[in-house]
Amino acid sequence: MCLAIFCTLCGCGSKNALKVMSSDGQIFATLKSDRAVRKNENKSYLEIAVDEAVKIIANLNKINEDEAKKLLYKGGYTVYTALETEVNQNLAKALSEKDGETDIAATVTDTQANIIAVYSTKKGNKGENFATATHRPCSSFKPLSVYAPAVDDGTINWSSRYEDSPYKYVKNLEGVMRPWPANSTEYYSERYVYIYQAIKESLNTAAVKCLADYGVNKSIEFLETNFNIPVSAEKIASKAKGADEVIGNIALGLLTNGVSTVDMAGYYQIFANSGKYEAPKTVVKICDNKGKTVYERQYSPKQVIKASTADILNQMLKEVVTKGGTGEKAKCEKVEVAGKTGTDDNGENNWFVGVTPEYSIALWHGESVKNNAAEYFGNAVNKIYENKTNFKRKFAYKGGLTKVAYCTESGKKFKAGCSFIRMGYYTRENVPGLCDRH
Repeated sequence: MCLAIFCTLCGCGSKNALKVMSSDGQIFATLKSDRAVRKNENKSYLEIAVDEAVKIIANLNKINEDEAKKLLYKGGYTVYTALETEVNQNLAKALSEKDGETDIAATVTDTQANIIAVYSTKKGNKGENFATATHRPCSSFKPLSVYAPAVDDGTINWSSRYEDSPYKYVKNLEGVMRPWPANSTEYYSERYVYIYQAIKESLNTAAVKCLADYGVNKSIEFLETNFNIPVSAEKIASKAKGADEVIGNIALGLLTNGVSTVDMAGYYQIFANSGKYEAPKTVVKICDNKGKTVYERQYSPKQVIKASTADILNQMLKEVVTKGGTGEKAKCEKVEVAGKTGTDDNGENNWFVGVTPEYSIALWHGESVKNNAAEYFGNAVNKIYENKTNFKRKFAYKGGLTKVAYCTESGKKFKAGCSFIRMGYYTRENVPGLCDRH
């Protein structure tokens, strides 16, 4: 992101207030206290930016955060943020129409981990910012905890198959044995389904069985090491009682400690950014009251999964927004969308997390009779792109994918004698062998 902003234009010389700038060089907040933050129309974004700036100043000056906050508010600092005003306004326009139906939150980042827009309903417990509040990610977590790492290490490929049947039987509260996990479809087809189908239809059975093959503890390590996701409770339980004790937590996103829309928007960057990840931030630069730059963010992402893995997952996640997918309503006519829904059993957490070629967007809404997150996401993306003229319409694939015909009966590479075929995406190293049924 290029910020052609001069300190003389932003008023860096002011000694008695904190000025906060958007990415286009406009002052969108002048602050002397937390009270001013709460009154600002961009409160949801501003809270994150101020909190981040406080931590930066505390670290730079080797002081505690209370002292850093006082210094920020009284020291005439200027904080430059990644806020894209038009995107933020359009996000709010699209989602504020749903205020009153349920609590809603969304975070938008670009592909270089800049938080460019945030929305949260104004209501809530003590004015809670739902964008930073943590919630169970449910099935929106599957691409991160199961499918991406399993594709990355070769455990599965596009046409790997799992039977849509129970993984095991467990006792319910009445002591009756019941099949587990349940599907959102409320039935088991008892047929083999391909990975892309499992993602498209959000089949819990395939996710759990795939994670069992990949390894629960491997997934925990992958999530901790690459994203710093709080899965310590699952790690402890797995060590004490065995991996099967927490396989549902990890495979189905039923985490003991939840994640926020800011977190999820950050994680999903890898599906639009060739597998690279950096924790998303609002602050780009900070100047002191003399205009001197005291902090400037450096983008240094980590390669979490291979570029080819990111491209394959992106292709799979695009299936979710096609006809018959759980996120069909997230589709945007002007730009490609790839993403995943997530819903818990009691309807308290409803998600759609997705990417376009330029953005990563995580949307959550609270208790509802049904998951409307894909629809809300679709409304938001359509609004964001409504008046855009210069943007990337399609994803650029850099991982060296190859498209191969496979037999639908075996999931292996098509050969003469196979009756039915489909096309799948593979890396050159992970193309399945020739069909062994025909």
